[in-house]
Formats: sequence, structure tokens, C-alpha cells
Amino acid sequence: MAQEVTRRMARTDRRAQASRHARGFTITELIVVMIIIVLLAGLAVKYVPDRIDEAKKSRTIADLAEAQDSLEQYRLHVGDYPTQDQGLQALVEAPSGGSESTGSWRGPYLKKVPKDGWGRDLIYVRGGDGEGFEIISYGKDGKEGGEGFNADISSLKDLQ
Repeated sequence: MAQEVTRRMARTDRRAQASRHARGFTITELIVVMIIIVLLAGLAVKYVPDRIDEAKKSRTIADLAEAQDSLEQYRLHVGDYPTQDQGLQALVEAPSGGSESTGSWRGPYLKKVPKDGWGRDLIYVRGGDGEGFEIISYGKDGKEGGEGFNADISSLKDLQ
């Protein structure tokens, strides 16, 4: 009889434990998990925009390098860089006017005129002495000058 009482008590204990586990989470546990999720989301919100701007700047530098290489190919074929008026469009379609040497244009050198990482056209500046060029992006703010991600990105400064 004592053994049977002990077995019944053991069964009752197992049922109590099973029902305790089946009840689910306490409100305190749920609140702790919610706090952790909110803290992690706050960290992500703080760092993600900088990563996006970093990627846009890297993309702009890569596009500057591609445009610079295409301008060098253009010069090898045509004999000179595009004029200021022709700009980077001369890499996509043959210039209609200007020098007689544009007849040796073998492009397109690019599929389309490149834009910077923020969606603005790259700026082509032909050297004042007729030699060389510079390709510029005004950065995140689209204004000349600036610091950080707002700083100008230049083929002369950033690709060396």
C-alpha cells in the first residue's frame, strides 16, 4: 500500500511538472525578449545608413575608374579626350560635331553615361590646357566641398 501511494504521488508530480512546462512563457520572459529585440533593432538602425553611404561612395569610385578607363580608350582611338561640350556622352554615342578625328570613334565605350552612387550625373571637366580631364561627384549632398560622405569624389584625388 505504501508503494502504491508513492507511485500515485510520483504520477501526480510528473503531471504537475508536465502541466507547468505546457503553460508557456511568463510575461516577464516575454518582456525581456522584447527588450532585447528592440535594443538589437536600435543598433541596426544606427549603423545601416552609414553602411549604405559607404557602399554608394565605393560604387561612385568604381564608376569613376570605369569612366576614366573608357576615356583613355576613347583617346587612343580618337586621338584626344572629348571636349567639355561633348562630355561623357561621347563615350556612349559618337559625337556629331567637332574634330575630324571623331570618325575613328569605335564605341560605345560605356553602355550608358554613369551616375554617382546617389543618382546624380558625374561631372566631366576637360583640362584648361587641353590636356587631361577630371571626373567629379559632389558626394551625398550634391554640393561642392563638404566632409565625410558629403565630400567631393574626384578621379584625380581618389583614384591615385
